[in-house]
Amino acid sequence: MTNQTNITDHSKAADRIGYAIWAEFIKSGKQGASVGSAGYSGCPDDGYLASYAGHERCYDADDFTDFHVRAYVADRVGKLSLSDYYGLWSRDGIVFCDVSRHFTDLDECLAFAESNGQIAIFDCTNKTDIDVRYV
Repeated sequence: MTNQTNITDHSKAADRIGYAIWAEFIKSGKQGASVGSAGYSGCPDDGYLASYAGHERCYDADDFTDFHVRAYVADRVGKLSLSDYYGLWSRDGIVFCDVSRHFTDLDECLAFAESNGQIAIFDCTNKTDIDVRYV
């Protein structure tokens, strides 16, 4: 019975988080969105976000729907730290889904990004990308 409860709880959490990030993404004009893995909406007000290697997924923007978001979250819900963030962002007709860790220290974030093979981090204060190859 416990396993069924966990599956049901994870399914509900995946739907709740999936819908939350989809709503943020639509609100941004499909530019980008972040939602905490604990379900709180929005990007942190300060610090930096850097993605974990191996969690990135790319989709054609013309075909991307809330179903893709919920499926992406469902594959990860219950496996992440409650301080991690789900992210969506788009560029050049591609929507990227990722999981990021929040940092308050820029140097720590840059080191994490480098060790995870990332080319950019997100500056939460200024709401902009930082290309780590040029820092």
